[in-house]
Amino acid sequence: HIFTFDGRHMTFPGKCSYILARDFVEGNFSVVANFDNGKLKSITLSDKSGYIEVNMNSGLTAGAKAIEFPYHQSTLHAWRGFHTVSLLTEYGAEVQCSEDLSTCHVRVSGFYSGKTRGLLGNGNGEPYDDYLLPNGKITESTSELGNAYRTRQDCAAVAESGDSHPKSHSNEFCSQYFGRDSPLRLCFIFVNPTNYKEACEHATHGAGDAQQNACNIASTYASRCRDEHIPVSIPKACSRCTVGTQPLDVGSEVSVKVPQRQADIVVVFDTSLDKQLTVVQEIINEVKKELKNNGIGDVQVAAIGYSPNDKYLYQYTTNGKLDFKGNFATLK
Repeated sequence: HIFTFDGRHMTFPGKCSYILARDFVEGNFSVVANFDNGKLKSITLSDKSGYIEVNMNSGLTAGAKAIEFPYHQSTLHAWRGFHTVSLLTEYGAEVQCSEDLSTCHVRVSGFYSGKTRGLLGNGNGEPYDDYLLPNGKITESTSELGNAYRTRQDCAAVAESGDSHPKSHSNEFCSQYFGRDSPLRLCFIFVNPTNYKEACEHATHGAGDAQQNACNIASTYASRCRDEHIPVSIPKACSRCTVGTQPLDVGSEVSVKVPQRQADIVVVFDTSLDKQLTVVQEIINEVKKELKNNGIGDVQVAAIGYSPNDKYLYQYTTNGKLDFKGNFATLK
């Protein structure tokens, strides 16, 4: 499900790599999505200095070489939050995704208004010309649009997009989650829910688990609202917790045992000091040794860097995961 910069929605079961947004005037940046039957496998941000790509397992590569978060090289940057991954180019584009890429937001500087092309449209504030082909013509066929922005011609073209669904079908969960009694309603005047309800109806049509598919779209809408600083909650039926193997509703009470042989260590350091962290590694080794002597062998380490000069905290990763297994002595 793709929502353009100017608010249109299309259901596109892509099977290739597609340009989401590209500066078609000066070629300063490109955002490319790599789909497999409509599921986002990875997303790539490139500019004149190179490219970075993150996959659905939070693995990060730069120039086809596996790297770790955070990454700062020339004009390209990548960092991890607890639940998010972010890519940024100083040329004026940013991608922020959930760690499994189930939801992604693409932001482009207003400098590029009317200058971008791709599946996300040209961002000029006019929805009517969102489906602009590379040759400058406007199409109403989302399959034609998607196929036109393939980055490789050896991929099979999509014969029929999901927008060929009948527009009349509806679903009780979609009506409920995007209706007047929905907890999302606070956002309705700020982010038009019409296209999200349509996406919900497409997602649930013929689906084995209609409610879960409706919840996915509701969560995407809530994420979009929070991006606009509107504090909404997803429907209660979409909020589930798991304790062990037991699924629970939010608000349920459950008894759990405090882990007896597990421990977490969180290390926070000021990156602006530009100091070697050799002593930190020595301390970690000593703490792990002491924990092991006390029968605690399952130890995870989180490494968090911050600087008063930076907007974001930096979660240091190993294979894209927050359980840091690297050597602090090699960090600054």
